[in-house]
Amino acid sequence: MADCIVIGGGLIGMATARELALAGLKVTVVERGELGMESSWAAGGILTSLCPWQEPAIVNDLSRYCREMYEHYAGELFKETGIDTGWQRSGLLLLDSPDQDAILSWAARENLGCEVLDHAGIRAMEPLLEATTRQAVWIPAIAQVWTPRLIRAMRSSLAGLGVRILENTAVLSIHLRQGRFDSIATVQGPLAAETAVVAGGAWSAGLLAQLGYTLALEPVRGQILCLKSPVPCIRTLLVRDGYYLIPRLDGHLLIGSTVEYSGYDKRTTTEARDRLAAIIPRFSPALEAYPLVHQWAGLRPATADGLPLICQVPGIGGLYLNTGHFRNGILQAPGSARLLVDILLSRASFMPVDAFTCRDVLSVRGRSIQAKNIGI
Repeated sequence: MADCIVIGGGLIGMATARELALAGLKVTVVERGELGMESSWAAGGILTSLCPWQEPAIVNDLSRYCREMYEHYAGELFKETGIDTGWQRSGLLLLDSPDQDAILSWAARENLGCEVLDHAGIRAMEPLLEATTRQAVWIPAIAQVWTPRLIRAMRSSLAGLGVRILENTAVLSIHLRQGRFDSIATVQGPLAAETAVVAGGAWSAGLLAQLGYTLALEPVRGQILCLKSPVPCIRTLLVRDGYYLIPRLDGHLLIGSTVEYSGYDKRTTTEARDRLAAIIPRFSPALEAYPLVHQWAGLRPATADGLPLICQVPGIGGLYLNTGHFRNGILQAPGSARLLVDILLSRASFMPVDAFTCRDVLSVRGRSIQAKNIGI
């Protein structure tokens, strides 16, 4: 029998399983599809929030911890697996932002060196932006990862640590015994363990509903376009008007992302394609010459108050949550996993263990609710 079952095999679930295994626990990951192939695979991989100066201090604390550990984290994964996660300190240009004063104050609080570039400075750094950008804030410390590579590295790490992986195995329900976690029912049969972590992203609310809890968490669709230039033409991460451009070393350019409250519909749309295509010339008209080679979508889990849930489920021993990271899942995965395992093992942590408790986004209903399409 496993010490812990992690329900959900996205990057949050995989990072949690890895942290548990490194602590010496016997771990099983149960995933409804393939590891990392929902919102984790779809994510762009920028290792910062898009507007961190607008986020609560406690979220910035978690993001800072993760941002500062990611180079080492990626290096450890490479040592374990031989897989390069694509971690790269590309630097970030925030273009013509009306929030420049707030950005500079945030960067000072975070001890991030930054520089305000005028038109000549922008032209020297990224010539293609000359026609569209008057001013920018340059933050050289911001990095990115290639999420498909990161997922492959995490999967290989879990295998090397002896984590049991069950894919294409939807979880149907959670069973309790005397107020504690006991087991799960899956499409492949029951599984028992001492503890369980629900890390099912946007699908996490369904299982909690069966236990009589209402989790204020919903899926938010994000769509991305991918262009291909014959040679790399942009070197830095770009953000303008809430949209980003991510340059890859192989010449691919990611443009994203939309924020759509469309339920569990993960289909791409022509409306989103046209909206994102209209953003491209606002970065640089020259980019319109490059062909669109791909469009994809993912469902990000968003809580009502914008904070993730990293905590024990109130009133249920041995059952935990690690979900609700919305657009920050890739960035915050390593630190969220460490914090959750610190809570589970009652060990000292790098930040307050009650930082992301269930709050008022998780409330107990008077009766158990039978949710539809709850398999995660």
